[in-house]
This record gives sequence, C-alpha cells and structure tokens, in this order.
Amino acid sequence: VWLCSGQSNMEWSANHGIKNGDEETANAHCPNLRIFHVARIAAPFPQENCFSQWTQCTPETMRSTSALAYFFGRNIQEELDVPVGIIVAAWGGPTAETWTPRECVMSDPVLCDYPYESNPWFPAETGTLYNSMIYPVMPYGIAGCIWYQGESNHENAPSYARLVSKMVEAWRKDFEWDFPFYYVQIAPHTYGAKNNTPALLREQQELMLGQVKNTAMINISDLVENVKDIHPRNKRAIGERLACLAMDKVYGQFTGAYESPCLHDARVVKRNLEVTLEGNFNTLHSTTKEVTGLTVVDCTGKQVAVNARLKGKSLQIPLRGLKAPYQVYYCFDEATIGSLRTDADMPVLPFRTAKIEVK
Repeated sequence: VWLCSGQSNMEWSANHGIKNGDEETANAHCPNLRIFHVARIAAPFPQENCFSQWTQCTPETMRSTSALAYFFGRNIQEELDVPVGIIVAAWGGPTAETWTPRECVMSDPVLCDYPYESNPWFPAETGTLYNSMIYPVMPYGIAGCIWYQGESNHENAPSYARLVSKMVEAWRKDFEWDFPFYYVQIAPHTYGAKNNTPALLREQQELMLGQVKNTAMINISDLVENVKDIHPRNKRAIGERLACLAMDKVYGQFTGAYESPCLHDARVVKRNLEVTLEGNFNTLHSTTKEVTGLTVVDCTGKQVAVNARLKGKSLQIPLRGLKAPYQVYYCFDEATIGSLRTDADMPVLPFRTAKIEVK
C-alpha cells in the first residue's frame, strides 16, 4: 500500500484531461489494484475518522482518482503480481505547510514567519490537511509515499527543504517507521515569478535528498508538452517513472530507467570550463544540435548562452570571450526544457555551479 499525496498534479484525474485519457480509462480494468480516496476536508484539529472506502480499480473508479497514483500503482501491481493499494490524499493548490503538523511549523523560527493567505478554493492554514487527510490513516502499514507538490511554495522557496524535511519527519514518526519518500521535481512552467523562485524551489527539492534519508526524486522535464500548462498531461509516463524508482529501491527489481544525473564538479581545464555530472549513466547526448539551456555568467554579470562538447559524463565549454570568475547554469530558470539526456534517455537535473575562479 502506497500513500500518494500532494497538490493538483497528484490530484489530477482522467476527468481533468490526461494524455490518451479515453483509451487509458477504457483499459483500467485492474481488480488487484485497490483505491482509497481520502475526502478533501480540512480540519483545525487531528481527526480520528476519514470518510472513504476501498474500491476496486475499474474504468469508473480510475476516471475520478489520481491518474499519477493509478499508473504508479498499476505498474507495481503488474510487475509484482500481487494486490496493491493506493491511498490518495491530494488537494490542488495548498502549500506544504497545510500538510505539516502545525506545531512543527510554528515552533520553527524560520518557518513560522511564512504568510498565510486565505483562499476560496483550498485551505491555507498550517496543519489543516495533515489533521484531516493524513492523521486519520496513521499508522496504516504503508510501503512508502509518493509526493508531487511544490508549485504553491515557490514564492517562499528558500525554506522548502527545511519545511518538507520536517513534514516527512513528522509523518514517519506517526506512521511508526522511516518509510521511503519519493517525489517529483516540479516541471518547467511559465510562472511569471519574480527572483527566479521556481528554479530555487527545484534546487531546494534536490537539496532535500542530502538532508532526509530514504528519499529519492525524479525529474520530468522531458515529459512536458506545454510549459504554459502547469499540469503535465502525460501522467502515465510520470507514474511509471516513479514506479521504476520504487521497484528498484524497495523491491529490488530494475524495470526501467528513472535516475537523472546531477552536478558533481566544475573547474577550468586549460581554456575550457569542464562540468562533470554524476549518476548511474555512462554518456550524455543532446536532443538538439546545440545544448539547450546552458549558460555562463562571467565577471560582467551577463548571462551568455553557450554550447558544449560532450565527453562521457562531462561538458566541455569554451571560454572564448568570457572572463573569470565563471558560473554555469543549466535550465536554472522557470521554464526552459534542456536538451541533455543520458544514454538511457533520462533528462539532466537543472543546476547552477558555485563561482569558479581560475587558479
């Protein structure tokens, strides 16, 4: 049984519109996949009851539940050939604060300063969704949790890793074990934000990997069809990528690629910037003739688009016309979909290097 939580991209169903929705719905006869859909209710205090029941997965029940959770659960069910349950606790719009126990947020000197704005469509008060949509299912014997949330927190990005780390810690305490927590890095989208906050939020999501044990993250930038739509419609591919992650790390079966390389090192080698990536891959390639999304900022402060020669796990960027110190960015903005892929066709995580001096 997997807990599937987050905001609208987790809640999004075939009724909202997904890629190949009619076909996917018609084929959703999966009696060994069971769905428990937690009712969307907010509460000021922890609740003992939640109003739902287990149902078999049919075209009718699949159509109105989380498409991502369905594809995730169905993939695991088919690979393991055992019954699988998904507990869907998702609500489009709320920040991560609403999913976190109030005392965890209000006792923290950084997090307690977050401004809460009332909203007619979803709750904004700290802890209210934890109280009514997470607490009532504790301590059910879950195998782990998948999480797709962050878009609503981008304006307060610098504290996101701190916040979700506290949320996961609290959930694990109440579920009575350190279950796997796997999540989706928010996709490229034209937010029209100030101060590049969506890129900072993605950076925080990656930072959390080193702060909280038994966590992992997937990147889905290659699955975005329209950056003006905050809801990527290919929920099947997203759910299956998460399932490949869970199959590998939880069930010990490699069923498909899911890992994205991340930044390892950047330095000046002769007259090139050499950026090295790390991860479970051998080589890089670009889906376009010149690498999309790669820029360098030099001492003038101007961000210049550059190309790179790809060599194994490294990028070789010529320094012609640029002056130290240098800083390399890859898709470190709102909506750029980069062209770098691994030999398994996985996208590279967005990054920015520290300033690179010439020694």
